[in-house]
Amino acid sequence: MLYNKKENLIKKNDFNISNELEDEMCIDPFACKMSLIGQGTISVKPDVASVVLGVRTENLQLEIAQDENTMKINQIVSSLKEIGISPNNIQTQSYMIYPQYDFIDNRQILRGYIVIHDLKVTIKDMNTIGNIIDTAIQNGANQVNSITFSVGDPSIYYQQALNLAIDDVLGKAKTLGEKLKINISEVPVQIIEEGAQNEVPIQPFLMQSKESTPIQTGQIEITARITAIFSYTK
Repeated sequence: MLYNKKENLIKKNDFNISNELEDEMCIDPFACKMSLIGQGTISVKPDVASVVLGVRTENLQLEIAQDENTMKINQIVSSLKEIGISPNNIQTQSYMIYPQYDFIDNRQILRGYIVIHDLKVTIKDMNTIGNIIDTAIQNGANQVNSITFSVGDPSIYYQQALNLAIDDVLGKAKTLGEKLKINISEVPVQIIEEGAQNEVPIQPFLMQSKESTPIQTGQIEITARITAIFSYTK
């Protein structure tokens, strides 16, 4: 009988210990945790533009197509330098040669070659974009493949976006805590940072305008994104 009482006492104590462990389990930062995403975005006026423009030539003879293409590219580069574009801001983006074929009576017959030479021009004065494009076209460029806007030094704006991302994730944690009636740690136990600068591209288009080409820079968005892991107790 004494043995049974002792056994019951042990079981009772074990049960109490089990409940206490269950209640205190979430004190461990990694026992009860939740993962939240915070994001902050800053809209900024771009101060750098990258224009990809080039020359496309076609001829039955590859050498003639290449020579014509080279002549026009050299003329474009010279004209851009004349209006103040540094050689450091002009670089070859791509150089491609495509043979062209006709299929006659199930036979493949070469009908010529296409040569495409694209230049990437970096522009730091937004007011000169249209003039630079027009100058290139007047000197032989017959296609503009893209215009991309960005910020030369995005770090300042990224810090602002990061502050917004932190406020966002802390606000979410507070809302969840109040709604679920749980105690969420004020400081995350882990933070994973991810950031991205979103550039604004303009789709490829052909330029055939006698007037100055109007370019609207608009704004770009610089985004900071973090994943924060919070511990909580019930």
